[in-house]
Amino acid sequence: MKLEVKNLVKTFGGRRVLDGVRAVFETGNIYGLFGRNGVGKSTFFRCIDDRIPFEEGSIEVDGVDARDGSGLVALANDDNMFPSDMLVRDIVRSFASLRDIDEEPVLRDLDSWGVDARRKWEKLSTGGRTMLMNALAINSACPFILLDEPVLGLDALNRDALYTRLLEDFGDDRCLVISSHIIDEVASFASHVMFLQNGRVTLSMPSDEIADRAHMLSGSQEALSKVAGDWRLVSKGLRLGVPYMCVIGDVESIGDDVRDERVDLQRLFIEMTREEAK
Repeated sequence: MKLEVKNLVKTFGGRRVLDGVRAVFETGNIYGLFGRNGVGKSTFFRCIDDRIPFEEGSIEVDGVDARDGSGLVALANDDNMFPSDMLVRDIVRSFASLRDIDEEPVLRDLDSWGVDARRKWEKLSTGGRTMLMNALAINSACPFILLDEPVLGLDALNRDALYTRLLEDFGDDRCLVISSHIIDEVASFASHVMFLQNGRVTLSMPSDEIADRAHMLSGSQEALSKVAGDWRLVSKGLRLGVPYMCVIGDVESIGDDVRDERVDLQRLFIEMTREEAK
Protein backbone atom coordinates (compact mmCIF):
# COMPACT_ATOMS: atom_id res chain seq x y z
CA MET A 1 0.00 0.00 0.00
CA LYS A 2 1.09 3.55 -0.62
CA LEU A 3 0.19 6.73 1.27
CA GLU A 4 0.76 9.86 -0.80
CA VAL A 5 0.79 13.43 0.49
CA LYS A 6 0.35 15.87 -2.38
CA ASN A 7 0.99 19.62 -2.15
CA LEU A 8 -0.17 19.87 1.47
CA VAL A 9 -0.64 23.42 2.77
CA LYS A 10 -1.41 24.33 6.37
CA THR A 11 -1.28 27.85 7.79
CA PHE A 12 -1.37 29.22 11.31
CA GLY A 13 -1.83 32.95 11.81
CA GLY A 14 -1.05 33.66 8.19
CA ARG A 15 2.21 31.66 8.27
CA ARG A 16 2.54 28.61 6.03
CA VAL A 17 3.80 25.91 8.38
CA LEU A 18 3.40 23.35 5.61
CA ASP A 19 4.07 24.86 2.20
CA GLY A 20 3.16 22.35 -0.48
CA VAL A 21 4.56 19.25 1.23
CA ARG A 22 4.93 16.20 -0.98
CA ALA A 23 5.79 12.78 0.46
CA VAL A 24 5.26 9.09 -0.24
CA PHE A 25 5.15 6.34 2.41
CA GLU A 26 4.93 2.68 1.42
CA THR A 27 4.23 -0.41 3.48
CA GLY A 28 7.26 -2.56 4.12
CA ASN A 29 9.33 0.49 5.07
CA ILE A 30 10.29 2.36 8.24
CA TYR A 31 10.73 6.10 7.73
CA GLY A 32 12.60 8.49 9.98
CA LEU A 33 11.18 12.02 9.72
CA PHE A 34 13.55 14.68 11.03
CA GLY A 35 13.48 18.44 11.40
CA ARG A 36 14.20 21.20 13.87
CA ASN A 37 11.69 22.19 16.53
CA GLY A 38 8.77 24.11 15.09
CA VAL A 39 9.17 23.12 11.44
CA GLY A 40 5.77 21.40 11.35
CA LYS A 41 6.43 17.69 11.92
CA SER A 42 3.61 17.33 14.46
CA THR A 43 1.29 19.42 12.29
CA PHE A 44 2.15 17.18 9.34
CA PHE A 45 1.21 14.07 11.31
CA ARG A 46 -2.03 15.61 12.61
CA CYS A 47 -3.08 16.48 9.08
CA ILE A 48 -2.46 12.92 7.87
CA ASP A 49 -4.46 11.50 10.79
CA ASP A 50 -7.31 13.97 10.12
CA ARG A 51 -7.02 15.62 13.53
CA ILE A 52 -6.74 19.08 12.02
CA PRO A 53 -7.90 20.47 8.66
CA PHE A 54 -5.60 21.80 5.96
CA GLU A 55 -6.18 24.41 3.26
CA GLU A 56 -4.76 22.75 0.14
CA GLY A 57 -3.54 19.40 -1.09
CA SER A 58 -4.62 15.80 -0.60
CA ILE A 59 -3.72 12.70 1.40
CA GLU A 60 -4.46 9.41 -0.34
CA VAL A 61 -3.89 5.71 0.24
CA ASP A 62 -3.71 3.85 -3.07
CA GLY A 63 -5.60 6.70 -4.72
CA VAL A 64 -8.39 6.90 -2.10
CA ASP A 65 -8.80 9.74 0.41
CA ALA A 66 -7.03 8.56 3.58
CA ARG A 67 -9.48 10.50 5.73
CA ASP A 68 -12.55 8.46 4.77
CA GLY A 69 -12.78 6.81 8.19
CA SER A 70 -11.49 3.43 7.02
CA GLY A 71 -8.90 3.23 9.80
CA LEU A 72 -5.77 3.18 7.68
CA VAL A 73 -3.74 5.56 9.85
CA ALA A 74 -2.95 5.57 13.58
CA LEU A 75 -1.06 8.41 15.28
CA ALA A 76 0.67 8.33 18.65
CA ASN A 77 1.67 11.76 19.96
CA ASP A 78 1.35 13.92 23.07
CA ASP A 79 -2.18 15.18 22.37
CA ASN A 80 -4.30 14.96 25.53
CA MET A 81 -6.98 12.62 24.20
CA PHE A 82 -8.62 11.34 27.38
CA PRO A 83 -10.49 12.62 30.47
CA SER A 84 -8.00 13.16 33.28
CA ASP A 85 -9.78 10.75 35.66
CA MET A 86 -10.15 7.91 33.13
CA LEU A 87 -8.37 4.67 34.04
CA VAL A 88 -5.81 3.28 31.64
CA ARG A 89 -7.67 -0.04 31.38
CA ASP A 90 -10.86 1.83 30.44
CA ILE A 91 -8.95 3.81 27.82
CA VAL A 92 -7.68 0.56 26.34
CA ARG A 93 -11.15 -1.02 26.44
CA SER A 94 -12.73 1.97 24.73
CA PHE A 95 -10.01 2.11 22.07
CA ALA A 96 -10.23 -1.65 21.41
CA SER A 97 -14.00 -1.42 20.97
CA LEU A 98 -13.68 1.55 18.62
CA ARG A 99 -11.03 -0.16 16.48
CA ASP A 100 -12.62 -3.62 16.76
CA ILE A 101 -9.41 -5.17 18.06
CA ASP A 102 -8.44 -7.35 21.03
CA GLU A 103 -7.47 -5.31 24.09
CA GLU A 104 -5.23 -8.02 25.56
CA PRO A 105 -2.16 -7.33 23.37
CA VAL A 106 -2.33 -3.66 24.38
CA LEU A 107 -2.50 -4.57 28.07
CA ARG A 108 0.39 -7.03 27.67
CA ASP A 109 2.57 -4.34 26.11
CA LEU A 110 1.73 -1.89 28.89
CA ASP A 111 2.48 -4.49 31.57
CA SER A 112 5.83 -5.37 29.98
CA TRP A 113 6.69 -1.66 29.88
CA GLY A 114 5.73 -1.11 33.52
CA VAL A 115 2.56 0.94 32.90
CA ASP A 116 -0.11 0.18 35.53
CA ALA A 117 -3.49 -0.19 33.81
CA ARG A 118 -5.24 0.62 37.13
CA ARG A 119 -3.89 4.16 37.20
CA LYS A 120 -5.71 7.23 35.98
CA TRP A 121 -4.52 9.11 32.91
CA GLU A 122 -3.69 12.17 35.01
CA LYS A 123 -1.50 10.08 37.32
CA LEU A 124 0.70 8.71 34.56
CA SER A 125 4.20 10.09 34.12
CA THR A 126 5.21 11.61 30.79
CA GLY A 127 6.87 8.31 29.89
CA GLY A 128 3.78 6.36 30.95
CA ARG A 129 1.54 8.46 28.71
CA THR A 130 3.99 8.05 25.84
CA MET A 131 4.00 4.28 26.24
CA LEU A 132 0.20 4.14 26.40
CA MET A 133 -0.16 6.10 23.17
CA ASN A 134 2.51 3.92 21.52
CA ALA A 135 0.76 0.73 22.62
CA LEU A 136 -2.59 1.88 21.23
CA ALA A 137 -1.08 2.82 17.86
CA ILE A 138 1.07 -0.29 17.49
CA ASN A 139 -1.87 -2.59 18.24
CA SER A 140 -4.39 -0.65 16.16
CA ALA A 141 -4.11 -2.99 13.12
CA CYS A 142 -3.67 0.09 10.90
CA PRO A 143 -1.20 -0.31 8.03
CA PHE A 144 0.26 3.19 8.56
CA ILE A 145 1.56 3.99 12.04
CA LEU A 146 2.78 7.52 12.81
CA LEU A 147 4.87 7.91 15.97
CA ASP A 148 5.59 11.51 16.97
CA GLU A 149 8.43 11.63 19.54
CA PRO A 150 7.66 8.06 20.71
CA VAL A 151 10.43 8.02 23.31
CA LEU A 152 9.41 11.22 25.11
CA GLY A 153 10.09 10.71 28.82
CA LEU A 154 11.57 7.24 28.36
CA ASP A 155 14.89 6.08 29.76
CA ALA A 156 17.37 4.06 27.68
CA LEU A 157 15.96 0.70 28.82
CA ASN A 158 12.38 1.58 27.85
CA ARG A 159 13.52 3.11 24.57
CA ASP A 160 15.23 -0.16 23.70
CA ALA A 161 12.10 -2.12 24.72
CA LEU A 162 9.97 0.05 22.46
CA TYR A 163 12.28 -0.30 19.46
CA THR A 164 12.37 -4.08 19.97
CA ARG A 165 8.57 -4.19 20.04
CA LEU A 166 8.32 -2.08 16.89
CA LEU A 167 10.63 -4.36 14.95
CA GLU A 168 8.85 -7.50 16.20
CA ASP A 169 5.52 -6.15 14.94
CA PHE A 170 6.84 -4.77 11.66
CA GLY A 171 6.17 -6.54 8.37
CA ASP A 172 5.54 -5.99 4.66
CA ASP A 173 1.93 -5.04 5.41
CA ARG A 174 2.89 -2.13 7.67
CA CYS A 175 4.59 1.24 7.42
CA LEU A 176 6.14 3.07 10.37
CA VAL A 177 6.86 6.79 10.22
CA ILE A 178 8.84 7.96 13.24
CA SER A 179 9.64 11.56 14.14
CA SER A 180 12.32 11.83 16.82
CA HIS A 181 15.11 14.11 17.98
CA ILE A 182 17.24 11.07 18.86
CA ILE A 183 18.42 10.71 15.30
CA ASP A 184 21.08 8.06 15.73
CA GLU A 185 18.66 5.62 17.42
CA VAL A 186 16.05 5.84 14.67
CA ALA A 187 18.74 5.81 11.98
CA SER A 188 19.91 2.41 13.24
CA PHE A 189 16.76 0.70 11.92
CA ALA A 190 14.98 3.13 9.57
CA SER A 191 15.01 2.08 5.92
CA HIS A 192 14.30 5.59 4.66
CA VAL A 193 15.02 9.10 5.95
CA MET A 194 13.24 12.39 5.29
CA PHE A 195 14.04 15.96 6.35
CA LEU A 196 11.31 18.58 6.77
CA GLN A 197 12.54 22.16 6.37
CA ASN A 198 10.87 25.47 5.59
CA GLY A 199 7.51 23.79 5.18
CA ARG A 200 8.72 21.19 2.65
CA VAL A 201 10.46 17.84 2.42
CA THR A 202 14.01 18.73 1.38
CA LEU A 203 15.53 15.25 1.52
CA SER A 204 14.02 11.82 0.97
CA MET A 205 16.49 8.98 0.59
CA PRO A 206 16.98 5.30 1.47
CA SER A 207 19.16 5.10 4.57
CA ASP A 208 21.76 2.88 2.96
CA GLU A 209 22.43 5.49 0.27
CA ILE A 210 23.52 8.17 2.74
CA ALA A 211 26.82 6.44 3.48
CA ASP A 212 27.64 6.37 -0.25
CA ARG A 213 26.23 9.73 -1.34
CA ALA A 214 26.86 12.17 1.53
CA HIS A 215 30.37 13.66 1.60
CA MET A 216 32.23 16.17 3.75
CA LEU A 217 34.96 17.59 1.51
CA SER A 218 37.71 19.82 2.86
CA GLY A 219 40.73 21.51 1.34
CA SER A 220 41.66 24.78 -0.30
CA GLN A 221 38.95 26.84 -1.99
CA GLU A 222 40.68 26.24 -5.33
CA ALA A 223 40.75 22.48 -4.81
CA LEU A 224 37.10 22.35 -3.77
CA SER A 225 36.05 24.37 -6.81
CA LYS A 226 37.46 21.65 -9.05
CA VAL A 227 35.39 18.82 -7.56
CA ALA A 228 33.20 17.46 -10.36
CA GLY A 229 30.18 15.16 -10.47
CA ASP A 230 26.42 15.25 -10.08
CA TRP A 231 26.00 16.54 -6.54
CA ARG A 232 23.93 18.96 -4.50
CA LEU A 233 25.53 21.44 -2.11
CA VAL A 234 24.19 21.13 1.44
CA SER A 235 26.46 23.58 3.29
CA LYS A 236 29.87 25.18 3.18
CA GLY A 237 32.12 27.14 5.50
CA LEU A 238 35.25 26.78 7.59
CA ARG A 239 36.23 24.02 10.01
CA LEU A 240 39.25 24.84 12.12
CA GLY A 241 40.13 27.45 9.51
CA VAL A 242 39.96 24.99 6.61
CA PRO A 243 37.32 25.45 3.86
CA TYR A 244 34.79 22.64 3.59
CA MET A 245 31.58 21.77 1.82
CA CYS A 246 29.01 19.10 2.56
CA VAL A 247 27.43 17.61 -0.55
CA ILE A 248 25.01 14.83 -1.52
CA GLY A 249 25.41 12.99 -4.79
CA ASP A 250 28.01 11.43 -7.04
CA VAL A 251 31.40 13.03 -6.50
CA GLU A 252 34.13 12.70 -9.12
CA SER A 253 37.60 14.08 -9.82
CA ILE A 254 38.66 14.57 -6.21
CA GLY A 255 42.25 15.73 -6.10
CA ASP A 256 44.82 14.45 -3.65
CA ASP A 257 44.59 17.78 -1.83
CA VAL A 258 40.89 17.28 -0.99
CA ARG A 259 39.89 15.21 2.02
CA ASP A 260 36.70 13.18 1.57
CA GLU A 261 34.93 12.11 4.78
CA ARG A 262 31.73 10.11 4.96
CA VAL A 263 28.82 11.79 6.74
CA ASP A 264 26.48 10.05 9.15
CA LEU A 265 22.81 10.99 9.40
CA GLN A 266 23.15 13.19 12.45
CA ARG A 267 25.96 15.26 10.91
CA LEU A 268 24.01 15.52 7.67
CA PHE A 269 20.99 16.80 9.60
CA ILE A 270 23.14 19.41 11.36
CA GLU A 271 24.63 20.61 8.08
CA MET A 272 21.26 20.75 6.31
CA THR A 273 19.58 22.72 9.10
CA ARG A 274 22.51 24.98 9.99
CA GLU A 275 20.96 28.03 8.33
CA GLU A 276 17.67 27.52 10.18
CA ALA A 277 19.52 27.76 13.47
CA LYS A 278 20.81 31.26 12.71
